Amino acid sequence: PDLPRFYPVLEAAFDRLRLLPADQFELFARSFYTIKRLAELCFRASPPILPTFSALNLLVYGYHQYTYAYWLSQDDPVLWFEAEAETGHLPIFDEIFAEISHPKISGCKNRLDSLLTTVPVDSIVHLENLLALPTYGQIVEIYKKLPMILWDSSENITRRNHWKVIFLFHIMNISGLSLIHEDALREINRTLSWLISNESHRNIMRLIEKTFSILKTRTREFPVTALNCALNMGKGVYKTDESDLVNFFIDSVIDMGFQTPMIGGVGNDWQIQANSAHIQNIRTWMALIELNPKWSTRLLSCLIIHLCLEGVFIKDTDLFPRDITRLLNSDIGPVYNLVKQLARIFPAFFNDIGAEGELREISTRLDEMTRRKDVLIHFLRKQSHVESSNQILGFMDAVLAFWITGNKAGLESFVPSDIHKQIKSSGPYIDGIKRIMAILRQQGLI
Repeated sequence: PDLPRFYPVLEAAFDRLRLLPADQFELFARSFYTIKRLAELCFRASPPILPTFSALNLLVYGYHQYTYAYWLSQDDPVLWFEAEAETGHLPIFDEIFAEISHPKISGCKNRLDSLLTTVPVDSIVHLENLLALPTYGQIVEIYKKLPMILWDSSENITRRNHWKVIFLFHIMNISGLSLIHEDALREINRTLSWLISNESHRNIMRLIEKTFSILKTRTREFPVTALNCALNMGKGVYKTDESDLVNFFIDSVIDMGFQTPMIGGVGNDWQIQANSAHIQNIRTWMALIELNPKWSTRLLSCLIIHLCLEGVFIKDTDLFPRDITRLLNSDIGPVYNLVKQLARIFPAFFNDIGAEGELREISTRLDEMTRRKDVLIHFLRKQSHVESSNQILGFMDAVLAFWITGNKAGLESFVPSDIHKQIKSSGPYIDGIKRIMAILRQQGLI
């Protein structure tokens, strides 16, 4: 009953969306939650939720206008694919690419333009005609299906895999297809394994170069997928037993960059804020090194340099000692000294997950001495028992420094902000400890 009161609000909202700057309107046009879906809800409402559809129709018109202008600004997929695949024109391509070809999209644009002159802009009929036109999301969905359609379109297994990977590369180079880039990377990953096993040396180098040019630009968005792709490609490359090819691949892996820990302190959920792809990057490079340690000296040296300069972050729950064991069980004889240097860097101190034995006993006793009321020691205990990582060593050093100086600034990167605010530089939980630490310093014990 109160719906008419909201008509002006809805129309104002539609107008605001339509009049957004181009870079902001683009986000709405490409969003998973499409403008068409909003328009369909208004169209299907009974009775109509709007007295006039002019604001909504103009918004949907602008959406379609952006869609067709964008896809017409890209290369015509038929012509691009024929040139890239070096096949010349094949009639089957006209059928495969029909729905996203420039002639088809130009036809949609002409139909869109004609609607403004043939149907009143404020009518529901105008909205119905707009909803019948293909949307941005539908075009994206067609692009997503095309690699497999190309794969199915040839009986020659080499050609079908070539066609598939060529179009997947094309998808990765179109920013407007960002919603399906991660899926495309996974498909590239699957297809490259077969191509590397069955292609010539020269073609494999071209594939590696092309793939890593894409991975390098997408590794920030999809780090784990990119690393998995590099690892699977590496397994195929090492199997070729071509040292030149392996060296070229290693150069490409190193050039792709390394995922640093990027430790950002501790959140209020008591979780350490860090780059989750960091441990995956270490494991990927170690897995590649294990394939042939003798040929992987540069990758091994580069891993040592990155970890020394940028640090390493490993949690107990990562079960990283297993990865170290696999590396030590590979043929490390020719690179023993380098592996020894690498092993020294890894902060793998315990066989058990979390604090066990004496560490657990002492941390518990310290916490129970204050009946768990010293927030700093209670947090230290919980971190060492549940969320233990190599950060715990720096945390313990910071606690000792706080006990000596009373300055809690050094604790800021190790505790959540709410815990840091509760820590007092004087009081029953610090004054006595400071006196003890002063005596120990006088005796030269710390």
